[in-house]
Amino acid sequence: MILNAPLLLITFFKGAIDFMSTNSLKYAGSLEEFDGVLSIVKQARTLFMQGRNEVTCVSSKQGKCNYVTNMDLSIQSFLCERLGKLYPSAKFIAEENNGPSEKFNCRDDFFIIDPIDGTTNCLHNYASCAVCVAYVSGGETLFGAVYSLADDELFYAAAGCGAYLNGRGVRVSNNGLERSLVCIGTASHDYGLLNDTFLIARDMFNGAEDVRRSGSAALDICNVACGRAEVFYEMRLYPWDYAAAQLILLEAGGKATDFYGRGLNYEDITSLLATNGVVHSRAQEIILRHWKRRENE
Repeated sequence: MILNAPLLLITFFKGAIDFMSTNSLKYAGSLEEFDGVLSIVKQARTLFMQGRNEVTCVSSKQGKCNYVTNMDLSIQSFLCERLGKLYPSAKFIAEENNGPSEKFNCRDDFFIIDPIDGTTNCLHNYASCAVCVAYVSGGETLFGAVYSLADDELFYAAAGCGAYLNGRGVRVSNNGLERSLVCIGTASHDYGLLNDTFLIARDMFNGAEDVRRSGSAALDICNVACGRAEVFYEMRLYPWDYAAAQLILLEAGGKATDFYGRGLNYEDITSLLATNGVVHSRAQEIILRHWKRRENE
């Protein structure tokens, strides 16, 4: 990957980051201090709209449908260059980076970037794809933005300042499981997880109102945050898949944990359960019927 500025890009690896649970928010600044970041995220959508009909696959990573497109690389390069100028000391965890891994202190300032969450959708010109940017400082996720590119819906939050969609505050719903829309991710990069994923989906369907799959974890989590859905779960997510969206969810009054109810950090790939909080324990119970059996096999 080639950038137009001498920025340090860092790929994610086990043990690189280890700090307090992202469910514990102590910072209370202001949204205005992240206006520059929001402006850059909005500009990334302009790049998408200009090239959305010319998206091509340039490489594949391990697993099914694990593509890298010219759009991924273009938007990531743009974001890293512009954000690097705005925050010169910040480092980057960016999904499509192929550069060398490097350890850094958990108290560093860094961005976690997914240039296109929902790359397969993007390849098919299918609406569900998003730019995701999270900013971490002093061991705390301070800001997150998820921009639904085709729908022009910009979700964002700063720790302690609430969650917003296109400038309007959002909150999770108060629905119980019987009135819940459940969003699922299928971990299509790992066939070994498919059976358990769909067994859980079957049981969720039996207990909830309905089940959906969009192909974008970040947008599914944001849909929980704004009350369109109540549950999202997926196995084997990386920090760039959820870092921005889970802050938005927490600021909207929701809850995000791993399948065992533990707080999330950015230490490794993780299973993730995101809910409106009301249904969290019931959704977790359904998941663990199959997840515990899997781990005991």
